[in-house]
Parts: sequence; C-alpha cells; structure tokens
Amino acid sequence: MPIRPREFRVDQDAKIRLKRWPTCVEPYYRSKAHYEELLAEHVAELRKLQDKHYACNRYALLLLFQGMDAAGKDGVIKHVMSGLNPQGCHVVSFKQPSATELEHDFLWRAALALPERGRIGIFNRSYYEEVLIVRVHPDILGKEDLPEELVGHDGIWEDRYRSIRHFERHLHRNGTSVVKFFLHLSKGEQRKRFLARIDEPEKNWKLSLADSTANNGLHGRLIVGTPVPLPKDAERLLPLAEVQLFHNRELVDKGVGANVLGSPLAALAHLVGVLGKQPGAPALAAGEIVTTGVITDAHPVAPGELWRTRIGGLPLAGLTIEFA
Repeated sequence: MPIRPREFRVDQDAKIRLKRWPTCVEPYYRSKAHYEELLAEHVAELRKLQDKHYACNRYALLLLFQGMDAAGKDGVIKHVMSGLNPQGCHVVSFKQPSATELEHDFLWRAALALPERGRIGIFNRSYYEEVLIVRVHPDILGKEDLPEELVGHDGIWEDRYRSIRHFERHLHRNGTSVVKFFLHLSKGEQRKRFLARIDEPEKNWKLSLADSTANNGLHGRLIVGTPVPLPKDAERLLPLAEVQLFHNRELVDKGVGANVLGSPLAALAHLVGVLGKQPGAPALAAGEIVTTGVITDAHPVAPGELWRTRIGGLPLAGLTIEFA
C-alpha cells in the first residue's frame, strides 16, 4: 500500500480542527519485518536526496516536529533520519529557554540554529511553543521581561503568529524550505505511553518534573464550590458522566469520565498503586485533593471570554467563568 502524502498535507491558509483528523491510519506494512524493509528503502532514498542537496549547496531544509508529549518526536527523528550523513544534518531540541535566551526576542534562539545552505536542520519542538505552552502558562511570558505595553494588550498572540509567518516567509525567500510535521496523538494513546514511562524502568528517564508540572498545571488551577458527596453508585456513574464545554455560548468540546483512565476512580486507584511501589513516598491522607485528569481537551483562554460547563449524569452544577 503506497503512502499518499496528500492525505496528510494541510493546504496553505486552510483552517483545520484536529478533532476531525485521524490519530491512527491503516498500517502501510504487513509485518515488523516488512516495516524494517520499507524503512531501509526510504532511508536509502533520503540519503541519495541528501547527497544531491549537499552538492547543490543552494538551498537549506528545515524540518519542524511538533506534537503533544509522548507523541513520538524523538522516535521519528531517531529512526527516519538515522541514515542521513550527520555532517550535513543538525538536530536541535528546544526545551525551557535559558537565561540568555530570555533576554532576546522569542525567535532569536531559532534563528541561531538555522541550517546552512546544503544542510538539513531538524527542530524537535520549535518557536511554536511560544504560542502553545507559553499561552497556557503565562508565568513563562513574565520571565521574558517584555515591555508592559506589549504584554498587556490582547493581541500579543496574534502578533506572535504574524511574526512566525513573516519569519518563515523570510526563510523561504532566502532559500530555506520549511517543512512542518505535527504528530497527532489521541488522548488514550498518550495516556498509555505516559503510564509506560512510569511503570517500565527503562522508560523512566523520559518522564521529568517539567512534564508533570506542564500536564498537571492544565487542570489543577481552580477549585470552586463546596464538596458534594458522591452517589452510592458513583463507580458506575463516573465513567458515563459527560462534561460539555461552551465558549461564548458555542459548544466547543465534550467528553466523558471514561477519558480519564477509564474512570476518575481508576486513575485514583492507579495513583495509590504507584505510590505504594515507591519507597518513602507518602500515602494519600484524608482531606487531600487529587486531580485525576481532564475530561475534555484543554483550551487557551483570553480576557473577555466566557466559558461554561454543563455536567450530565452526576448531581453537580455546571461552572461559568468570565475572564477579565
């Protein structure tokens, strides 16, 4: 079955919703041995193209890899790019900016890492983090020490989108082709990979405190109202409970309790089990608050927006928040 790139390509200026794009496709190989054979053929073809690219010395190629945590960015770079000549290829992983990088504009560190003519540059994450994680965690923006008149207005994110577009057009006009890959991952598969990182010792190195902080920060910020006792049949109801999320009166997302490891109670039980296997880890105590995960996707918010939830299947009132 041949690979048809057109099925995965997003046209310029096209508006997309990730929910409408599949996170899994029919396999292009019959077995693991067939996969290894196809991979070897494609890597060999890439090597030939790289030799021509290097000999021409007129253009540069920049590959951007974006995706949620555990989407497989490292794996793609490791396996697909393994056959390229390392002398003509450079990989840069963009992590939390250093003190020096914070003293410059948000595109500065990317500009420093651009490939030369005849070379291939690979960005593991990129400047798009500046309109993703920074938007979710505004405290990171505060560390950039930008002038107040730039940070205080509502259009800072549109300004950054515009800067990115102009930056990429500038690169194109000067002989650098930018190819962007987004590794689309379902929440269920991400959950499976995160648990593997916790449960399998050989994968523990992939899980860092920063990962935990970034993920938990999305759903651990707000607690509203008084405690509500769980109904007697909560074990049955929680996986079926539905949350609808409205943005300015428009339904933008919905999910069920089963999205959280099958049930929020299952997530809690898993946490208890993990803590029990860690020597010296404190046990959960009465009165502690545990966040078990998000039922819908996390969405960025902006001043002036109205967000509301509607909860079905549980004796809980919805929540309405207006951001000032």
